[in-house]
Amino acid sequence: MRKTALIISFFLLTSAIFISDIEARPSMAFGYLTNNSKDQNYNYLETIFPNSFASSLKNIFDVEVFKPHTINAILAKYNLSLKKIYEPYEIPELIKKLKADIFIYGNFTPISHDRIKIVLNYYSKGSKSMFTFTNIGKMETEIFKLVDRITQILINYMDKRNIFQSKIIKSGSGIAIISNISGEELNNLYFPFMERGYNLISLQGNYLYNLSGDRNFNSFKYIHTEDNSFDLITAKGRLKFLYGSWAGKNYHKKLKLIKNIYRKYDSNYSETKKTFFEKIEKAYNNRIDNLLIIGINKKKKNAWVRCIDLKEKKLIWLQKDIKGKNITDIANNIINNMSAKITSPLLQKAE
Repeated sequence: MRKTALIISFFLLTSAIFISDIEARPSMAFGYLTNNSKDQNYNYLETIFPNSFASSLKNIFDVEVFKPHTINAILAKYNLSLKKIYEPYEIPELIKKLKADIFIYGNFTPISHDRIKIVLNYYSKGSKSMFTFTNIGKMETEIFKLVDRITQILINYMDKRNIFQSKIIKSGSGIAIISNISGEELNNLYFPFMERGYNLISLQGNYLYNLSGDRNFNSFKYIHTEDNSFDLITAKGRLKFLYGSWAGKNYHKKLKLIKNIYRKYDSNYSETKKTFFEKIEKAYNNRIDNLLIIGINKKKKNAWVRCIDLKEKKLIWLQKDIKGKNITDIANNIINNMSAKITSPLLQKAE
């Protein structure tokens, strides 16, 4: 009976993937996982990891997969070869050449106690977004368990709700909320958290100032932290600063200002965000454990969420398409999701 229930739940999970595009057969391209260490004895894993992830996902979904050797064959037509390291802005052009929907690549670093740190980047052509996550596991005998665990993270993220959760947020935690609603609606969002034992810290006023009319609120969807990130990627490439003997004093002054903006919000963006999180934490005397960003649609029937662990400065949860009959219902569903660990039929099956 238990095995039957497992099979049914696994079928329901996998059938939900790509539900918005049933007729099309998605294609996934897997680049190298680059060896970040100086020990070349680990170089063989640069292709073993992507090949293993590709095979695992192909065995579960009806997808076309391009492994590194296939990608090299495609790129040879353009007199190119698959690189070990790509800048994010290079991916849109690469995926266009491959005629793929998704490109997955990353790196790994062997660390102490026979462990390995894997950083995986998942680029989606449809959303033009890059999801980056970090996972640490043991080498040798447990290498395939590590592959299964990372495959499960990919499965959850490939769900139409884009679920990623590295940590549960328990009752009793100190949380602060930023949302795009105000007034009584914001109170309706707050109440379920307080009723269910969360220590809610007031971060956003419900009448004096609110973000309900801010067109830029959706920018909060994109979060860049040290280990896990969700970014918007374009193919525009790096910004070039032109100057020469023809440039006057005012031009150089403006150029310096632009360079500082570019440095702060692009090349050093991770550090800028980290500093911002530290300021919030200190301003509230370290009482905030987690910062929740909740975007609710105009009909108040659907929401997306981002959660940052302020102690570790990490993105620990992202999800979209959290439904509810009203704001209170949405809040309760958010709490249900964030307080329960995502079950993994794949790993249960492996055990």
